[in-house]
Amino acid sequence: MGRLSNVLYVGQNGFKQFRDDTRLPSFDFAEINIEPQCENFEGKSIKVDATLAYSVVAVGCRVIFKGFLEGKEMTKSHKFLHDIRDISCNSKHCLILLANGELFRYSVERNHMLLLNFIATEGDLKTGEHLITHIACGETKNIAVTNQNVIYDIPSKIYKFDKHIKVQKISCGHEHAVLLTKNGDVFSWGNGLRGQLGHGDLENRTEPELIEALAGIKIIDISAGGWHNAAVSAFGDLYTWGWNVNGQLGIAVSNPSLPSAEFTPVVFSLPEIIELPCNNEELDLDSQFKIISVACGNQHTFIKTECGKILSSGLNAFGQLSVPKNNKRKFQDKFLIVKEDASKWSIICGTYCTILLSP
Repeated sequence: MGRLSNVLYVGQNGFKQFRDDTRLPSFDFAEINIEPQCENFEGKSIKVDATLAYSVVAVGCRVIFKGFLEGKEMTKSHKFLHDIRDISCNSKHCLILLANGELFRYSVERNHMLLLNFIATEGDLKTGEHLITHIACGETKNIAVTNQNVIYDIPSKIYKFDKHIKVQKISCGHEHAVLLTKNGDVFSWGNGLRGQLGHGDLENRTEPELIEALAGIKIIDISAGGWHNAAVSAFGDLYTWGWNVNGQLGIAVSNPSLPSAEFTPVVFSLPEIIELPCNNEELDLDSQFKIISVACGNQHTFIKTECGKILSSGLNAFGQLSVPKNNKRKFQDKFLIVKEDASKWSIICGTYCTILLSP
């Protein structure tokens, strides 16, 4: 087996999707194993994503699937003619966007790779008239964005932004999507039953709608979890909203066993600004963190600060928060530092794991 020293993981490994030598979850960031045919990865772009049962690693023009595939544990590899620009996966399939704009869908249940051509009727891909630029995969939503500002819930066209609006990032939860524009506006649509759309209600939306509570605040990063979201402003502030059953918003969860406990809602349908350092006992409470990026898993959230600290909050059943193993709580409802001097690392949250990736 080869080993990528610039890709670390923590959390669920029950199907050996990251390492072959154990099925136990990792509570400390560790290197992942990859197949021998990908050992020559130096200088190549690396993309990583993961679900509960399998991981996906893209190196250059090759993609490797590892974990529970086709009903059993195995590793699959596929080589494309062009480098891979982005990947995004759910429990059933993985979307793979190539540098030339082609989009493939790989079924992990049927071992089938399919080229998706749902925008062919709107322009010739080869001419560059309609190229897919962004993808995001949820359990019920598979979103693609083109360079013509067209939004698809694959394969259906659902919306087109005006020409002056440019898409910066798209992220999907289980049943909803959030979209960030280059001028810092955030849109959401899909299922809103757990407040995850951020519009102050629990209603669904069929097409992108501006989150008014964030209007006028320049947002620089967003991420969607299972039923929650997080956003970072240009000032370094953190906003979270949606479902908070395990503290994934960084907001304290009610403890009904304590008679004096104040009731805290589980659903927050409007973005809440999160004060940091959130009672970190080991920190100077006067210190100010400027947050620069965020990543959300199913029920957990990671943030990175300008000074290179990584903090986490939410569900920790598989060790995905990277808190000490002797921590008996299955969750934490405030952001705590889990890694120092991490400026070089970018964060990817899988379903029940967290991945760090360096250039």
